[in-house]
Amino acid sequence: MGAQYLDLQKHPGWKVHESILISIANTISQSMLSEEYTKLSALEKDAQQRGYFISKEIIDFLLDPLKGAKKHAVLMQHNKKMKETTQKQPRKPKGK
Repeated sequence: MGAQYLDLQKHPGWKVHESILISIANTISQSMLSEEYTKLSALEKDAQQRGYFISKEIIDFLLDPLKGAKKHAVLMQHNKKMKETTQKQPRKPKGK
């Protein structure tokens, strides 16, 4: 999947896809800063924020589906190093 996705990014239509998704994300951000949004009740704001968050997550995924896998790989590597560090033998005190 990774190689196919990278090939897709090289396609001329990718820039159109990318610009439309970024435009949608920007529209969502502007909506949250609008006067209409500030006039909503706390419950309505909460519902819209949740919807916006989910939409943003989907847009981010569509822009870079491999991002989550990359972050996971970095985290796994970090955890592996931390585990190796904690499993090393403790140093013996000097003079004993």
